[in-house]
Amino acid sequence: MIQRDPTLKTLTWVITIVTAPFILGGIFILFFLSIFNNDKPNIAFNKKIWDANKFECFRQSNDIISNKMLLGKTKNEVRLILGNEDNADSAEYNHYKLGELSRGMGWSEPFFEIEYQNSKVIKVEQYDGRSFSH
Repeated sequence: MIQRDPTLKTLTWVITIVTAPFILGGIFILFFLSIFNNDKPNIAFNKKIWDANKFECFRQSNDIISNKMLLGKTKNEVRLILGNEDNADSAEYNHYKLGELSRGMGWSEPFFEIEYQNSKVIKVEQYDGRSFSH
């Protein structure tokens, strides 16, 4: 019969007890990162994709803002690019829904707020659906 070394048995338990919280903690962190980070990659603006999939327009929103694509455009020009807005017509503002976005255990409905002055776009901002200025 093989004799087991009591020191080896103790060392095995100590290593198990010390490393288990780190392993379980790592699994826990990875799990929550996968839940709360559901962002899809941004893509360049493409009118066909924009019109075809209204639930994922947020993927193209950064390109529209960073390239200042709408600045200086009239309301009719904006409608030709983005389509009809989702709210009642206002002389100063329009809002465009950008789809639905999973934010972990909740949903966000991002949208553009487009501000006009003298019938031209002067500002385009994106909100996450929870904050709204007008």
